Amino acid sequence: MMETGASMKVGVLLVWAGSILAAVPAGAQPAKSESATETVTVQGLRQKDAAVERHFSQSMLEPSGVDEHQYALWKQKLCVQVSGLDPAMAALVERRITQIAARAGAPFDTSNPCHPNAVIYFTSHPQALLDAIAKKQPERIYSHNLNPATITQPAQSWYMTLGRNLNGEVGIDAECGYKGLPDPPFCGSPGPSLNTRLETGLSPELGSATVLVDIKAVEGISLGTLADYLAMKVLIPLPPNDLCKPAPSIVNLMVKDCDGRTDSLSDLDVALLYGLYHSSDGRLDQLQRERLVRGMRESLETPGK
Repeated sequence: MMETGASMKVGVLLVWAGSILAAVPAGAQPAKSESATETVTVQGLRQKDAAVERHFSQSMLEPSGVDEHQYALWKQKLCVQVSGLDPAMAALVERRITQIAARAGAPFDTSNPCHPNAVIYFTSHPQALLDAIAKKQPERIYSHNLNPATITQPAQSWYMTLGRNLNGEVGIDAECGYKGLPDPPFCGSPGPSLNTRLETGLSPELGSATVLVDIKAVEGISLGTLADYLAMKVLIPLPPNDLCKPAPSIVNLMVKDCDGRTDSLSDLDVALLYGLYHSSDGRLDQLQRERLVRGMRESLETPGK
């Protein structure tokens, strides 16, 4: 069964906790992206070559099964819940991820409490917990995800992708009945409203994110570094592999023998988040990748974006 925060301990340093508490008063909700800007520290080299931006984004984002030319992102309001940490520490991680989401332009839920759709579990028994989640809520694990229900990494993520057409019809991008997945119309992407070279009338979006963290693997990592890393796990559809990314990134944090590790969001990480969440433009779905690269360039060339 799922573990509770009361029964868990984690040996992380609270070197970042004081700065976050000073930046955001207790109980406050970051309702505006401007309030989050000052709290996001980035590092890395400025990149001006569009080929680098394109290569980096393609290595970081898993194409959607709804449309392989598009990437899924949060369109419904994001609500993050951290389980398995001391409540105060969990609240700090949740707040940090929400701040990063706000700066990127991702929608987030300001209600307290909110209904969680992105859940991060810290556990000493990740495989047993994953098995329990997959049995109880198979749509969170088996919805068009190449990542098998097997723990292979210190921190691993699964995403539920939804397909939505212009008529407002929505469905889980999954095979009906597989591993206990629900029956139609809740599974299976709806048919496109139209189909041209630029417009499919069908777009993917993130419906849930589930992240399992082996608590033994993160001992000694500062809470701020860990929160930045988990923000990327929650906000973008990362591919299931754990390959070293081709440029400095917080996503490389737990990749062995990788020279591109950082201890906070890199410039390219921030640019990718900004580019992705500014890539939607009506129904011109096939142009999303080009808009993403342009958004990354804009972020890199404009400090504070």
